[in-house]
Amino acid sequence: MKTHLTILAIALSEEVPYRIVGTGQDKYYDNRNEIPCPRVGQPFHGQDAQNKSLQPTYKHNGDGTESLPTGAYQPVVKGKTAV
Repeated sequence: MKTHLTILAIALSEEVPYRIVGTGQDKYYDNRNEIPCPRVGQPFHGQDAQNKSLQPTYKHNGDGTESLPTGAYQPVVKGKTAV
């Protein structure tokens, strides 16, 4: 977990030549349950739902791949993402 937080901190603090895509999360959680949106300084503040980021969008290309918001492609098998 610490490694992930370090990478996130670096990604948010530096200008990068690629787009960082959010998770699409729109609810807030404590350790077990959904909670109201936590305010600055409250426990559980800073969840992805509070960040305005590039939202994930996927475009089926009709050739067995789909485009990701980063500009990359990934294969699709029987209508489902293979990755």
